[in-house]
Amino acid sequence: MTTPEATPETSLARAGGGMARNMLVVSAGSVVSQALGVLTTPLIARLFAPDSFGVAGVFSSIVGILAILASLRYDRAITLPKHDSDAANLLVLCLGLNVLVSLLCTLVWFCLPPAAWAWLNAPELGDQTLLFGAALLLAALTIPLVTWAQRLGQFARVSVGRIVASLSTTVASLALGYAGFGSGTALASSRTWGGQLAQPLALAVGSGRVEVGFVLRSVSWQGLRQNAKRYSEFPLYSLPAAVLDVLGRESPALLFATLYGAEAAGLYALSSRLMRIPADLVSGAMGEVLFAQASAARAAGEPLTELITVSSKRLLAAAVWPMLAMGAVAPLVFGDLFGQSWSEAGRYTFVLTPGVLSIFVSSPMTVLLTVLEAHRLNLVSQTVLSVCYIVPTLLGAALGLDALPTLALFSLTICFANLWRLVQLWQLAAVSVGVQLRHLLLHGLFALPSLGAMWLSDQLGWHHAISAALLLLGAIPYAWLAVRVDPGLRDVAAGIVAGALRRVRGLRRQART
Repeated sequence: MTTPEATPETSLARAGGGMARNMLVVSAGSVVSQALGVLTTPLIARLFAPDSFGVAGVFSSIVGILAILASLRYDRAITLPKHDSDAANLLVLCLGLNVLVSLLCTLVWFCLPPAAWAWLNAPELGDQTLLFGAALLLAALTIPLVTWAQRLGQFARVSVGRIVASLSTTVASLALGYAGFGSGTALASSRTWGGQLAQPLALAVGSGRVEVGFVLRSVSWQGLRQNAKRYSEFPLYSLPAAVLDVLGRESPALLFATLYGAEAAGLYALSSRLMRIPADLVSGAMGEVLFAQASAARAAGEPLTELITVSSKRLLAAAVWPMLAMGAVAPLVFGDLFGQSWSEAGRYTFVLTPGVLSIFVSSPMTVLLTVLEAHRLNLVSQTVLSVCYIVPTLLGAALGLDALPTLALFSLTICFANLWRLVQLWQLAAVSVGVQLRHLLLHGLFALPSLGAMWLSDQLGWHHAISAALLLLGAIPYAWLAVRVDPGLRDVAAGIVAGALRRVRGLRRQART
């Protein structure tokens, strides 16, 4: 196990390794955890009604917004110091802030009047003070623990934590659902005492005695004060940007619950969750690895232009066709998969496609604004993006639009806002904007034939399996284009396959002995 050392060396170098290898390790955990979610969502959706999903979504949104606030964003600085001792002080600073902020927020929750919960169409949440306090504290503790593990290059620990969290959430949700507890608070409880408890425990258990001892020896009041002052720009600039980011991402669930009711919020919650699975799987893993490697390159004084250029190409290749295909097929299959009460969620998924596609591509790249310490640009661009999350929903309701057209307006606005933010980053890093936009256009054009074939099959009344097969055939020319645009993908794929084969051969040798 990689452990920090008291010598003045950077552990970011240890966190390096090949980007493809680290992405594979992080993605492995995401693959398993997301696969569990995908396979069990049809069962959970039949046990919990859309309005229960809506109430649980309101609860999760509030917890998610406040969890970002708890560390004052000092957690993003943990990977940056040259010395592990400074990073250890930042870790302890974050943990202490998490406890303090969680206690204060729990007190505020307890004092809120019933009218506040009635306004959100979730009155049952008013009695869940203890559940909220536990959920917020656990979610907040997870964030700096994950960043600390990333600094040490222990991506496997992060992956294991995610698998354990997903498994625990799934088991708890199914158990409560089959026991007849189908309320929104029951679903929120399963997520809290399942995943939100399991992940920080898994991360903490993965820490060895040497690592914990090093942290305890390194921490001092002077070290806490010095590092809090050295990285004061994070609460000044990164914190507002992060709060705006999570407020924008979580506000649709709150707004849909308030403006259109808990059922509409539940339909949005399910469709948004399923659409974000590819983003969490590939984009999220790439963002974590990219953040660690860009921090190492920045500390070594190396330019980030090539890293950003290659990463942008690969994100486009991984995003465009899969996301468009998922959005196109959703209206055909949601009713059969999740039950007829969820068929409208397929149309929600379709109209969400442009927005989630833009998030898939831009989200991992914009973490580099923190590495580049472009805090002002990050704050300005995040403010614009957050406004674009909130205003379309309010505008749609003000115009008297139904939930679905309001969601379409929201999705298109988010798409253009994320593209604008990505262009800002490319310009900052001296990356050719024209070249990147041409890649986006090419990948979109190569995705259209298979989407058109699927649409024609559906119009002719052919079986959905035929439509899906025609859609999947589109992966062949699309993969050819991806390799042609980025020949390095062939080496990445070959390395992944070779590593998997080595692992299989190793298991066979162990079985023989």
